[in-house]
Amino acid sequence: MKIVIFDRYKTFDFHHGHMVSHLGKKHEVLYVDKPIPQDQIRILMRGNDLAWFEFCDDMFREAMRHPKESKVVCRLHSMELFTPVPLNTYWLNCDRLLLVSKEIEILMKRVKENSKIPLSSMDILPNGVDFNLFKWKGKQYGNKIAWIGWINHKKNPQMILYLADALKKKGMDYTFHAIGRFQEPRYELYLSDMIKKMNLSDTVFFEGWVDNKNLPDWLEDKSYNLSTSLFESFGNSIIESMGSGLIPLIHDFYGSGERFGKDCIFTGIDSFINLLEHFEKLSNEEKQQLSKKKRKMVGQYEIGKQLKKLDFIIESVMEE
Repeated sequence: MKIVIFDRYKTFDFHHGHMVSHLGKKHEVLYVDKPIPQDQIRILMRGNDLAWFEFCDDMFREAMRHPKESKVVCRLHSMELFTPVPLNTYWLNCDRLLLVSKEIEILMKRVKENSKIPLSSMDILPNGVDFNLFKWKGKQYGNKIAWIGWINHKKNPQMILYLADALKKKGMDYTFHAIGRFQEPRYELYLSDMIKKMNLSDTVFFEGWVDNKNLPDWLEDKSYNLSTSLFESFGNSIIESMGSGLIPLIHDFYGSGERFGKDCIFTGIDSFINLLEHFEKLSNEEKQQLSKKKRKMVGQYEIGKQLKKLDFIIESVMEE
C-alpha cells in the first residue's frame, strides 16, 4: 500500500523515528514535512492509497474542500482544537479522525454537539514513548526540579517564577531547571528581567535546548518534573520524565488528575508548597516506590502498543 504523510510541523515521527520506519516495513511511505501547494497535495493524494494528515490545520481543511482522492486520516492535537479549523472542515471527506487523548475526544464531542457538523468516526491514538530510552532508575531524590517544553503562553512558564519565589521565602531549598526554545520574544524578555528583579538568579535556570536523544542524560540528576501548562493533550515530557523516575508536579490542567493521578496535582502556590512538603516527609525508598507506581501508570503509552494500534487503524480504514 502507498501512504503519503503530511506533517508540516515535523512531529509525526515523535517516537524517535519509530513511526515512519515502522510503516516503511510494510508500505511504500512518502513523508512530506513542509507546506506545499494544494494542487501538489491533490496530486499526491491521487497517487497514494492513504493520505495521513498529522494536523487538523488550514492545509488539511483546504484539502477536504476538494473531491475525495484517497482514503484520509487526520490526527488532531490541542494546538488545532482551540482554533476555528475543526468547525470549518468538511469532515465527510475524512475517513478517520484520530485524537491524542480522551480529553480531546470529550472536547471534540462538545464541538460536534454545538456545531452540528458531521464528524467522521473518531478514535484515540496517543503518542508513544520509547521506555527503552527513558528507563526507570532508582534515584537519590534531591532538590532539582525539571521543566521541559517550548517556552510560550501555552506552557505558562511565568508560573515557575512565582512558585520559586514562594519556596525561597519559605526557606525551601529547591532549584528549577528549564529547557526549551523561546517561541515568543516577549517571554524571553519578561522571564530574564523578572528573574533579576525577584532575585531568583540562583534558583531559576533556563538552560536552552536539549535534544530529545540527550534528554535521558539531562534528567539523571533531576528529582521532580514540573508542568505549569494550561492544557496538555498528551504530555510527552511529563510521561518521559515519569518513565525516568522523576516525581511529577502538575498544575491542575483539564484532565491531568485522571491521566497522571491526583496525588501529584496542585492548583495554586499554597497547594504546590503543600505537595512538596508532603513529598519531603517521604523516605527515599518511599519516593522510589511512588515513582515506580507512576512509571507503571504511563506504561500504556509504550511505543510498541501504539504501533500495533497504528497498524490496526490503517487496516480498518482501508477495509471500510
